[in-house]
Amino acid sequence: MSAGSDSLLLVCCEDVILLFSLASLIQSSIHCLDEVRMKAIRLVANKLFPMASISKRIEDFANEKLNSLLSHDGGTENLSSSVADAQTLMSLYFALCTKKHSLLWHVFAMYGRLPRAAKQVRVACYSLPSQHLGIISDPPADSQDLLMQVLQTLTDGAVPSQDLISSVKNLYSKTKEIEVLFSVLSHLPKDEVFLHPSCNIEYIKITIEFMLWFILI
Repeated sequence: MSAGSDSLLLVCCEDVILLFSLASLIQSSIHCLDEVRMKAIRLVANKLFPMASISKRIEDFANEKLNSLLSHDGGTENLSSSVADAQTLMSLYFALCTKKHSLLWHVFAMYGRLPRAAKQVRVACYSLPSQHLGIISDPPADSQDLLMQVLQTLTDGAVPSQDLISSVKNLYSKTKEIEVLFSVLSHLPKDEVFLHPSCNIEYIKITIEFMLWFILI
């Protein structure tokens, strides 16, 4: 065998090893052990997903696991009826959402069809660029619980952007559901707060809680 053939064979073997390692690592993102799964998810989402050559393969795998929840009826003996098992199937996709925010639209679109256990999995969304805030002002039907989770994480310990506040206000103008304003309530001008009696009561409750906290520290 010539040196050129040996080199070609070596390159092919290296490619096979890399593909096998990648497949094993991606598969580990749904491992039953939390420690193994979380380490794999961090590596896949933070280091590998930004690589254009393999990002689609990773996204397809995460999407397949997320969509697999739709094929279950949520019965007590079903895999997806367990919150822990549902989280195992969803965690990689949610991690990818923090890197590619457009993926969150798919979660909203399918949320109403997810089994009850899957809806109990918490969604972490700590940032959302302005071009994707349309999902806040005009969310799909049957996704209010998910919307409230996203709003909570977006405003937890952070000052919401004016774009986010405007999106929330737009949503309220359509739904008239006062709960959607609570996430940005403390950042609204007082004259706007007092336009809504329900907001007025909530604002007073928040103020009292803050005063009690301040006194006790």
